[in-house]
Amino acid sequence: MMNFAEYPGEIFLQCDLLDIFNSSDLQTAKCNLSKFIGIWAAYLLPLFAGICMISDLMIGILIIAKANRVSGHMIWICGICLSNVVLDVIFIWLWQFPSKGLPYATNRTIFYSVGYISQDTCRMFYYTYSYSTTLMCNMRVCASINRCLAVYMPSKYKNIPIRYRWYVFIIIVISTGLLMIPFGTATGWFTIGQTIRCWMNPNDVNINFVHTFISNLGPIQTIIVIILDAIFVFKVRKYLKKQMLVSLNEVERSQLRTSSLLLLSSISFVCISLPQSVLSVVNRLGITRIINIDIYIPYYYVMSNNEDTIGPSPTENSKEFDDNDQLEPGDDTVGPLPSEMMQFQKDVNENDDSLPVPPKKRKVLKDEAIYLRNIPTAQYYEISYMHRNVITRVAYSKTHYLMTCSNDGHFKFWRKADGVGLEFIKHYRAHLGAILGLSVSCDGELACSVGDDKTAKIFDVINFDMISMMKLDFSPSGCCFIYTPKDEVTAVAISDQDSSKIRIFDARSKGQLLHTIENLHEAPIVCLAFNPVYECALSADSDGMLECWSGPKNNYNFPQTLKWQYKSDTDFYCLLAEKTFAFSVVFSPSGEILAVLGADRKIRLFRFSTGKLIRIYDESLQQYSNLQQTKQLLPSMEFGRRLAQEKELDRSEFKHSCNLVFDSSSNFLAYATLLGIKIINIISNRVVRNLGGPENLRFIQLAFIPPRSSSIFYGSTNIGSGTSSCVPSLEMLAMANDSLTINNNSSTPCNSAALCTPVMVCTAFKKNRIYLFTNREPHDVKSDGDTVTPGSTAERDVFNEKPTKEEVLAATRDSATAASRLAGSAILHTTLGDIHIRLCPRECPRTVENFVGHSRAGYYNGHIFHRVIKGFMVQTGCPLGTGTGGESLWGGEFEDEFHPSLRHDRPYTVSMANAGPNTNGSQFFITVAPTPWLDNKHTVFGRVIKGMEVVQKISNIKTNPKNDKPLEDVNIISVTVKDLGAGI
Repeated sequence: MMNFAEYPGEIFLQCDLLDIFNSSDLQTAKCNLSKFIGIWAAYLLPLFAGICMISDLMIGILIIAKANRVSGHMIWICGICLSNVVLDVIFIWLWQFPSKGLPYATNRTIFYSVGYISQDTCRMFYYTYSYSTTLMCNMRVCASINRCLAVYMPSKYKNIPIRYRWYVFIIIVISTGLLMIPFGTATGWFTIGQTIRCWMNPNDVNINFVHTFISNLGPIQTIIVIILDAIFVFKVRKYLKKQMLVSLNEVERSQLRTSSLLLLSSISFVCISLPQSVLSVVNRLGITRIINIDIYIPYYYVMSNNEDTIGPSPTENSKEFDDNDQLEPGDDTVGPLPSEMMQFQKDVNENDDSLPVPPKKRKVLKDEAIYLRNIPTAQYYEISYMHRNVITRVAYSKTHYLMTCSNDGHFKFWRKADGVGLEFIKHYRAHLGAILGLSVSCDGELACSVGDDKTAKIFDVINFDMISMMKLDFSPSGCCFIYTPKDEVTAVAISDQDSSKIRIFDARSKGQLLHTIENLHEAPIVCLAFNPVYECALSADSDGMLECWSGPKNNYNFPQTLKWQYKSDTDFYCLLAEKTFAFSVVFSPSGEILAVLGADRKIRLFRFSTGKLIRIYDESLQQYSNLQQTKQLLPSMEFGRRLAQEKELDRSEFKHSCNLVFDSSSNFLAYATLLGIKIINIISNRVVRNLGGPENLRFIQLAFIPPRSSSIFYGSTNIGSGTSSCVPSLEMLAMANDSLTINNNSSTPCNSAALCTPVMVCTAFKKNRIYLFTNREPHDVKSDGDTVTPGSTAERDVFNEKPTKEEVLAATRDSATAASRLAGSAILHTTLGDIHIRLCPRECPRTVENFVGHSRAGYYNGHIFHRVIKGFMVQTGCPLGTGTGGESLWGGEFEDEFHPSLRHDRPYTVSMANAGPNTNGSQFFITVAPTPWLDNKHTVFGRVIKGMEVVQKISNIKTNPKNDKPLEDVNIISVTVKDLGAGI
């Protein structure tokens, strides 16, 4: 039951200009702006009617009072003015009907929510009320037109009898209404006809649309009235002087000026409602979605069910599409509704069976925890391995072998080791230049690589052998195997960089060309993918076109296994429509989901059998910038660094190397972002893992190495039958994982445990290493009794490549000059005494080198201790004395150096000050108490061994409570550094 004592309009008064400027993103700002305009238009339009009524009264009284003689023409003008007053009174009465601001309610069901009248009766009453108000506004327009005609054409109107003028008035009411329907005005006959239709069929959807259309364009009528009234006001003074021979004194002129100003001010009031009216009409016509606000009579809000989500947690960057095959939308709302509004809508929904059914609850992946056992959990990579050059491609086969390719043409085979990490198997110098494409067959037996040396190499994965070399007469851009195990021909498709041709070769016949596809695309191909379940291939070109075709088994025709025949029945044109193209395309192991990574950094998921778009994940830089402003994802400097790195990636050739990868169950999708590696549950539409976020790396290519137990189960797929049995029994999967689960308390993992551990293999931007994420954090791996700190590179980066002669010479030169760049201890000479510091050059050489270099150059001389917090620390090293200046020895900033033996576990620890990860400059601080919460956030590079009392004196100095700056300056006179000594 709705309480009539409540005034629903008060809810909307909570929206003000601050809500607009404090909006989290552009969409929310549009909504708040629309709401603000709609609210004030609701209050100002009745005010406008009152102003018009006052001005009409003043003009009518002025004409009657100053007339020297009574004439029919004067009576006609006065009658029109007074009729406008009557119409304004009726308009205001209808607007405020029935009481307590009910027209401002959030839904028209307010009229019958109290239960006194039926729903159908209420709707008839509601539409009659709305159209009556619209008719009053139409009559107001006609009255203003007649009044202006009487003023501007007095000679013609004088010859018309009064009774005929009223006939003309009625005719104009009807005719102008009919003529102005396209401009937003409804006629009396049209209104009556629609009202009768409403009485006959209250549930008619067309009636609802007509009402909305008329109501939304109501402000156009009002603006016409204002313009006509303004014309009349500016003309009436001249008319009174010439036609009625009446002279006006100053008081009378003041009255006319007042009425003129009132009408002009009402113009600005009503113009406020025009933008909202346009937005609402555009919304109703389906051109765009702003916010559902019905303007004019009455005002009610329909809160949208579409939600801004965030990245695809899918909280800010996920969009849902209404499709029978789609996955269910998320319900993580941004900016919750006011509690009063939610309660009001709840009351309304309980009493209205005609309202839309609320959205279904988000789908939940059954037994998700069991599937997640096959996905790594560690935030830091456990171990990494080298190539001689930047790694460009990585792939994993169903036969349990990993293949990596580098920019210098080298090709390596790996397999999962019985212990930690990978075991190297074999190495090929496959190409003379960069390897541009790598593909593994669906059965895991063959691999193909293409390079910029115009060659293609075929490898037997099981035997680690190169079985075929093909010289090409074109520059390849990518390759893909397009056969299933039961096919006779092992076909491989290779695309051309410079044309739209796709050439099909037999992989086992030493380069036999089987077929050339020439007319399928009009632009060069950028990526290829094969779906063994549906026995068809998909190609994407640089124009954004996606095309499906079959292999040699079906004579390269359109595949007959799909549910669609024409691409117009699908959403495959969406890339072309948005003027983007695909960087990477991948099919899920089940063959049902197609994932496409676009050049606009949006990930689109399609239901492949129908070709329908079911979801979009927005990973654009603009989206992350908006999120950073709304909810700080990273410290500002770190986010700026990563953003600059993303822009550098966009300018490089490696942007085409980014890929998408599904897990073995087809339920999880993984891809790399500037915040790390996101793993999304595409069923429940949320992020379940985020790997590598704290790492100082931008990951590019990914490859899943599933646990050996699950890969055995997942390997049984009925390829080519249109169905898949790739999802094992959950009971079998749970039993297999439980029997091989790693014992976290054991320091030596067993062989079976190592094989059943899931691994994510990654490449990184401008890095010559592959990085392995597992279930073990680096600090869980022990070597010689020392625990490795999370995020440190110690014990993680394996040097499996022999250094070149140039690297050996460079290392020799570096070691020869190390003593001159480093030091073992230093003395800070301050105005309160000396502070002796023992440095740690072996544990953090770069940080010590930075400190020693600045000290020897006299950089710290004269610096003050600009920040002092009693019982915590003293900070110095800023040349500006404000804490905002300083740079490293090499200019700019340098990375952190964390070591497990250097912790903030005692007082008088010397550590680097920063503004976030890897933002070290010249500032440092000395603690006066244990501060363990600073571990792995600030680099410890020394300890105070003498002069602790000086540090205590500095920490006890009186400071400004606003900025912790000492009231009396304590300066560093100079810094003395001594020879290289042992670390602590």
